[in-house]
Amino acid sequence: MRDDSVLKFFLSCTAFTKSIVILSSLSRQSYRRGGVNDWEMKMQAQGLPFGFPTPTLSKDEIFVFLHGFTVDGLSGGGSMIASAASMMLGIPIEQPNLNYPTFEEYSITNALTVVDRLWQQKVAQNPQVKFCLIGASMGGYIAARWAQLNPEKVKKLFLLCPAFELASKWPSLLKQEEMEQWKKTGVHSYQGNQIRYAFFEDALNKHPALPEVSCPVHLIHGKKDQIVDVQNSRNFAALHKEKNNVKMVEVEDDHSLAKSLPVLLMTAREYFLG
Repeated sequence: MRDDSVLKFFLSCTAFTKSIVILSSLSRQSYRRGGVNDWEMKMQAQGLPFGFPTPTLSKDEIFVFLHGFTVDGLSGGGSMIASAASMMLGIPIEQPNLNYPTFEEYSITNALTVVDRLWQQKVAQNPQVKFCLIGASMGGYIAARWAQLNPEKVKKLFLLCPAFELASKWPSLLKQEEMEQWKKTGVHSYQGNQIRYAFFEDALNKHPALPEVSCPVHLIHGKKDQIVDVQNSRNFAALHKEKNNVKMVEVEDDHSLAKSLPVLLMTAREYFLG
């Protein structure tokens, strides 16, 4: 069961991909031919508008999508999600590859470095720029942590089932002997993927379980999420109760948020562009 949980943790981070790619494909077809498909009807049934009007954007705002813990962050899931979201929200979205320098060497610290480099690139072009960060799963944690470290550089956060309290998760996924072996050998292998123990140590020793941020946050988490407990996001929201800067919405969905995508996308549009 624990091995199955580890596999789910890896694969769940790409679950957004299938849902959004299917929806974006259907919406493109419907938009081009002027017809009505299942996705459009779902949006209409919920009183949500359908279409792709081009919003007026401030040149000082850069939208950035941060993908989850997945080996194909740039060429696979993350890239397709960013492209689909960009099309459906009508805004350009940056999508850096957080697997730096490789997936095997992934760590929170390394992922934050990737966002740092993107910031340096953008601020060199416009000193007034601010990031609007959209993060899914592990990318949600990275977004919150970067906002904590760089409060003056972030305008808003939009988090989807963020992977808060990550370090505490691994001992529950692996048996004690597996954790000890991971520490001894330095790597843990599963389904062709390798994770270095340095990843766990980095999360445990260098980064808080719940980053505290000062910017506005809109957080969506599935009540049926079996990958990242919804309670983790509740804890994050509770941490910010006095600041009153976190709006958390719980939906009847799992980690993929597939059933909630129509509302999710319109909520994101209104939050950022409304």
